Amino acid sequence: MTILVLLFGVLIAAIGLYGLAQPAGLIGQIQKLWETGAGMITAVLVRLAMGVLLLLTAPEARHPQVFQVLGVIAIVAAVLLPFVGNERLGRLIAWWSNQSPALIRVSATLSFAFGSYLVYAIV
Repeated sequence: MTILVLLFGVLIAAIGLYGLAQPAGLIGQIQKLWETGAGMITAVLVRLAMGVLLLLTAPEARHPQVFQVLGVIAIVAAVLLPFVGNERLGRLIAWWSNQSPALIRVSATLSFAFGSYLVYAIV
């Protein structure tokens, strides 16, 4: 399980780096995923998997309580996300996509920081 959290962390950090280097490219990839119709199910499944993994690996992490809290938040988000609905989430993605590259880079920086934290906390 630890290796899966490590891989999630590396992937999240890599997505953040991609967004820092190519904000328009990151936006394009997210929009493409959303337009395929797989966006909602992907968002739910990723959050659910991440939440379960964080809870299962919490005892092995440097900060077990942080992993537990983040795991619960991720699972709650996965459960509630379908209630937000495709239309509302699509509008949020459209709004985010129309923001300046600087704001996209801020989001990407947060992604990189979170992914890096996961790697640090589990290694």
